Parts: sequence; structure tokens; C-alpha cells
Amino acid sequence: MPRIKRTRKARFTSALALTGMTQGDWARRVGEVSRVFLNRVLNEREESARLTAKIDAFIESVEAQAVAA
Repeated sequence: MPRIKRTRKARFTSALALTGMTQGDWARRVGEVSRVFLNRVLNEREESARLTAKIDAFIESVEAQAVAA
């Protein structure tokens, strides 16, 4: 049986799917971040506290809306 992934990247990917956005869409919406840099942070190849906070806020917002629905 497959396991449910709870990594930031998996949760972010799920949140994107729920909103119908791609990583590129989200990066453009947030501004000042490229899709490449976003991907590097999600894959833990680079660190950015500010971007991680934005990612986490987006995930929490989408997950809260999904639970409320």
C-alpha cells in the first residue's frame, strides 16, 4: 500500500493541484522568485527562510479551505 507523503514539496504539489496552478504560475503570482529557485528550495538544494514561509503559508491556506469545504 502506498504511503501518504507529508513533505513540504508533496504538500505544496497537492495545494497547487487543488488550486489548478503550476509551480511557474505560483512563482509568478508571488513575484521576485523564479520557478527554478522555487524548485531548488522545494528539493532542499537551496535555503530561503522567506520563500519557505511563503510556501508554508500557501499550503496552510489551501489546506484550510479544503477542510472547510
